[in-house]
Amino acid sequence: MTQKMASVMLLALLSAPIPAIAQSPPQPPPPPVCDSPVHGHFDFWLGKWNVTFSGPKAPKAVNVVTREHRGCVVREDYRTATGYTGMSMSFYDPADRLWHQVWVGMDGSPLHLAGQLDAQGNMVLRSDIGGGQAASATINRVMWYPLPGGSVRQHWEASSDGRQTWTTVSDGLYQRMPE
Repeated sequence: MTQKMASVMLLALLSAPIPAIAQSPPQPPPPPVCDSPVHGHFDFWLGKWNVTFSGPKAPKAVNVVTREHRGCVVREDYRTATGYTGMSMSFYDPADRLWHQVWVGMDGSPLHLAGQLDAQGNMVLRSDIGGGQAASATINRVMWYPLPGGSVRQHWEASSDGRQTWTTVSDGLYQRMPE
């Protein structure tokens, strides 16, 4: 083939109409990864809350609880009136079928909890479930109770005698802030 013939063929190819590309219909977005009923077990705690505590000092706090990362994480951002701050990340792990929470406050001390809903629909998480804590260590138990009218009670207890007796660490009432 001569150079002239190759140029003519190339020019013919370049000037030929481009065939239409078949387009498939748009695909719907994939479903949320964490959209199962168990992933909604902590939804009663979602919202922006005014928090008051029982006890002699009864400090006040604001707590904002949201679902993040396609519904896979319940994020808590906490701030007291006196300036103490902290946050937690809670998530359901299908491998062990438990909810896990990691809390870290501005003092840097983490608290690892695990558990699930009890028969009454209260979230109960403990530090001696889900591995990693020595039997002699203080055991923390935090319970969230959905209340009539949409409020939530969070009751935190500790035991240093292997769950024989419990002492209240904190007892808070979460009331929704007006929108």
